[in-house]
Amino acid sequence: MRALQDADVSLRRPIDVVCFTEEEGARFSDGVLGSAVATGQRSVDDALSLEAENGTTLEESLAAIGFHGDGRLDASAWDSWLEIHIEQNDRLETVDVPLGVVTTITGTVRLQIEIIGEANHSGSTKMSERQDALAAASEIVLDLEAATSEAVERYGDTVVGTAGKLDVEPNAINVVPGKVELGIDVRDIEYASMEYIIGEVKKELSRIEQERGVVTTFKRPYDIEPISMSDRCIHALSTAAETAGIESIELHSGAGHDTMHVAKVTESGLIFAPSHNGISHSPMEWTEWCDCVAATQVLASALAKLAH
Repeated sequence: MRALQDADVSLRRPIDVVCFTEEEGARFSDGVLGSAVATGQRSVDDALSLEAENGTTLEESLAAIGFHGDGRLDASAWDSWLEIHIEQNDRLETVDVPLGVVTTITGTVRLQIEIIGEANHSGSTKMSERQDALAAASEIVLDLEAATSEAVERYGDTVVGTAGKLDVEPNAINVVPGKVELGIDVRDIEYASMEYIIGEVKKELSRIEQERGVVTTFKRPYDIEPISMSDRCIHALSTAAETAGIESIELHSGAGHDTMHVAKVTESGLIFAPSHNGISHSPMEWTEWCDCVAATQVLASALAKLAH
């Protein structure tokens, strides 16, 4: 923004800088919460009433830091939208290219599975008499891996499936686990592959109920389909890179971003700067300053083109 002002660029449209609440979803939601509200997919009241694990609401937390605000941003009123992010992968670094122009953002489905068995003494409960919820959950984790590998063969290597969260009760070394809550994350740029994996998980849940005598529940609270970036924004970003002499390649995003919501209501684009060794969500996360400069330069030029 300072560079555009310093260059005294003539613009026909204003430019807003937006920072959405709860993009990562670490505390109150599964992620991209602010953009879900701005695009009308979630109401303000619903978002503000969300609670953290300690019972604190989002509304209370925002008020405590002076960020409550009034009303709602309406992303559908925007002419266009651009986002800049680190890649969170090593594709750019591998080919030694400083900039990625995103063509598609992966879809994401998150599953919440509960498996109820019977908690009992680990020493006095015979193996043939157990309804071990954790053993059943372990089968689902491996079944997910197998189904995802099969989906990769069918649909391509952009498909991923992860069992990333496991809560075990009573979680004691001398007790057969009686309850497990399992969180599963499925992603791809093709919705059909995601549906295939989810269908296989549901089949396996039915199987383990019969074979292990457990009870399972299945919920699908988070479901976002893959979405493409607009040709206009892709062209603006690619042209800006070419004009600046900055090499770029087109790629997909395997991570979710606020742009995947905004792209549903207005023309949108996303660019990546390289991540060293592809590391992200870690203290080791790093992007070279020169790559930050290149991405920012392209962003500014593309903004000016879209706003002119």
